[in-house]
Amino acid sequence: MTTQILKSFGFRNVSCFNGVLVGLTMLACGFITPATPKLLMVVLLFAAGATRSMQMTSLMTLTFAEIPGPEKSAASTLHSMLQQTAAAAGVAAGAFLMALFAGLDHATTVGLSELHRSFLVVGAVALVGATVFWRMPADIGSEVSLHKVRKVG
Repeated sequence: MTTQILKSFGFRNVSCFNGVLVGLTMLACGFITPATPKLLMVVLLFAAGATRSMQMTSLMTLTFAEIPGPEKSAASTLHSMLQQTAAAAGVAAGAFLMALFAGLDHATTVGLSELHRSFLVVGAVALVGATVFWRMPADIGSEVSLHKVRKVG
C-alpha cells in the first residue's frame, strides 16, 4: 500500500501529510482514559501504528533513494546507528517528560496525568516536525517512487 501511495502523491506530500497524522494520533493517545471504549482504543492504536509505519517506511526508502550505489553500504551502517540513537533519545525524552510532570505535580510516582501530558507534548513536537517536510523538493525520490510531479503553468 505504501508503494502505491508514494507513487500517487510523492515523498514530500506523503511525509508532510502523514507526519501530521502521526502527531494527531499521538495527541489523541493523550486523551485515552480507563473509560475509553475498547473499540475506539483499538482503532486509535491501529491508526497510530499504521501512520508511524508509513512514515518510517517512506523516510527509510527516501534515505537511500538519493545515495549513489558505492556509498549505500556506509550509509546503511550510519543510518542504523542513527536510528538506534534516535530510538534511545526518544525513550529518554519520554521518561524525562513523565518525570518532569510528576515533579511538577509533586507526585511520588508517574500516573495517568503525567502520561497524558507527555503524549500531548510529543504529539505537538511531531506536528511541528511535520512542517519540515514541505521544504523538500516536490520531486524528491521520484526515481524510486515513480511519482510524476505536475508542472503548474
